[in-house]
Amino acid sequence: MIAELNSLTFKEAVVTFFKVRSRGPEGLADATLKTYRSNFRAVAPHFGHLNMSEIDSAAIKAYVRKRREEVSDRTVKGDLSFLSTVFTFAQEHWDGLPDANPVISYSKKHLKVKGRDYFLTKEEYKRLDGACTEEWQRHFLWTAVCTGMRHAELRNLRKDWINFERREIHLPREVTKNKLPRVIPMMDVLGVTMKDWCDRTPSEWVFSHYSQKEKAYVPYQSFWNSFRSIRARAGLKTLRIHDLRHTFASWWVQDGGDLKTLSVILGHSTTQMSERYAHLDTGATHRAAAQRTWSHFGHTTPNGPVTPVVTP
Repeated sequence: MIAELNSLTFKEAVVTFFKVRSRGPEGLADATLKTYRSNFRAVAPHFGHLNMSEIDSAAIKAYVRKRREEVSDRTVKGDLSFLSTVFTFAQEHWDGLPDANPVISYSKKHLKVKGRDYFLTKEEYKRLDGACTEEWQRHFLWTAVCTGMRHAELRNLRKDWINFERREIHLPREVTKNKLPRVIPMMDVLGVTMKDWCDRTPSEWVFSHYSQKEKAYVPYQSFWNSFRSIRARAGLKTLRIHDLRHTFASWWVQDGGDLKTLSVILGHSTTQMSERYAHLDTGATHRAAAQRTWSHFGHTTPNGPVTPVVTP
């Protein structure tokens, strides 16, 4: 794209990155683009003026050392992930860059990130539901914990994506994080309430409000302001909207649902992301133990033969 690689700055690479990845077959989800723009604002003062060939382990180390004084290690790793994504993009679109991505080769072992897989108990969910002041808020919460959909997917959810006969929600690639279409089965407890809600509301979107400026119903740009108030009234001030997705996954596993199906519903490309919930399936350990016969002991113990216990 640019004849002289030495003239290509990181900022120029980012500008092209956003142009390409904001539309067309390579387009990213709106939520991902929003996160990347936030990352760019953080890294721009440090890398924006550098030529791509000047981004090396020393420059990255200096950035990390300074940035860690201001934010958490999780945030720093998010910034580095964006930096790595742009560098890989540049490698694909410009000739002459090093074969090795300097961000990938930079050791991040010292960046300690504590995972967060918080999920609501049934009692906490009741408190959250009771803290809602409008009906649409209750339907939003219920839909989130019954489907595991992401914030952006819920905001853009349209009624014509729902097949009530088959109890399915069809999400097109335009709204999913991995840009792949996804089908989410609706449990009966959601299907009934969703059908009633969609029949009673006038908009083409499941969750919308009337805009005086547009003189029409429009989808919510974010549920965050309302959610912040709801969680405060419920006494759950650290709860995130994304935790509703964790709640769905956790309840699914605790209810005996398998991880493979959960991965498909959540839109994970592998079961690795869903395996974080495996420990919640306490029934699995009992089922596994019941299938063990210790046949290599001949069904005996030091005290004599074992009489199998058959569970009806």
